[in-house]
Amino acid sequence: MIGEIRKPKVSAAQLAALMVLSRLFILLIFVPNTHESVSGTASLISIAVGYFLTVLALVPLDFLFKNNPNQNLYEIAAQCSPKVGKAAAAGFYLVCTAIASETATQFNLFLTGAVYPRANKQAVNLIFCIAVLYLAFLGLEALNRTAAIMLFVMVVSLGLLGFGLWKFFDPLNLISPLYDGWSAVAQGSILYFTQNIELIAFALLVSYLNQKSVRKPFFAYHTAVSLLLAAVGFASIVVLGNYGETRNFPIYTMFVLSGSNVFYRFDYILIAIWVAVSMIRAALYFMLSAKMLDELSGRKLRKRAMWIQTAAVLLLSSLSTENIRLFGLIYRFLASGIPVYLLLLLLPLALLFLQWKRGKRSEEQGSKEGERA
Repeated sequence: MIGEIRKPKVSAAQLAALMVLSRLFILLIFVPNTHESVSGTASLISIAVGYFLTVLALVPLDFLFKNNPNQNLYEIAAQCSPKVGKAAAAGFYLVCTAIASETATQFNLFLTGAVYPRANKQAVNLIFCIAVLYLAFLGLEALNRTAAIMLFVMVVSLGLLGFGLWKFFDPLNLISPLYDGWSAVAQGSILYFTQNIELIAFALLVSYLNQKSVRKPFFAYHTAVSLLLAAVGFASIVVLGNYGETRNFPIYTMFVLSGSNVFYRFDYILIAIWVAVSMIRAALYFMLSAKMLDELSGRKLRKRAMWIQTAAVLLLSSLSTENIRLFGLIYRFLASGIPVYLLLLLLPLALLFLQWKRGKRSEEQGSKEGERA
């Protein structure tokens, strides 16, 4: 992506697959006591309501893309105003760097906490960042092809997970979705939108599509993620019940349980999938943050931006791994909804206003020139 002569092109299906896989990373490392979320059956209703809330909230962004085909959100901002473009690039850079760092830290905490407790955290972090750097340098097209394969493997594995868990299903764990009232559903619906951080990556990747319309990949991604989250959420409720809220990694717990019904150590499959998903997600945000860093430098860094960004993420994730408060600060920033509100709601509205104002000014100038003639 950095310094490429030919701009890579991806299909709607490839982009949707990459976004789905990146989003499911959060599902695999879900930790109830650190994630602000709505638990129980209320979460299932929240997903349905949040689906339509997200579509409604992104209407200004959709309108912006329709009026500016083949351009991503940053390119539109830079075209409207150099100052707005720089501010947008800075915002995207900070968010993408935070996501890349969070991904590396989450990978480290899961691997050294649930799988290999004796592993050296800093060694794991260094190896992970080097591997991700190599994957990022392969480019967006290679990343999309890899993501499509891994998404297929993951969906098959989730199907086997459901088959292996059937004997543990307990319908008594299903309580009324309105047990905690409509406020819980409303809260969950808002969180479903504000924590859908992958939409920021989507807004930066639309310019690489081999078609003008962005609705097809968006709805493919949005629908697939909603269905998968609902299916896994339902399985977690009927299998683990309230016990799932006491586990650090409930999805991992379900894979361990499922192994007794499918084949021995089925959880190893989850670990392999999760390593691949972590690397793909981190590589994606490595590329996006490096791209924004290059734009902030006036396109002077080129490939050096990737090396600089790798060093920045390595440092930040290393500090976050040892200092849980720093990790919590990064996570709370991403989960707060601030990035989504600023970059996907406020920025598109501001750009639409600037374009409307510019169009109105052009009409007035045209009218004055016509009167003079």
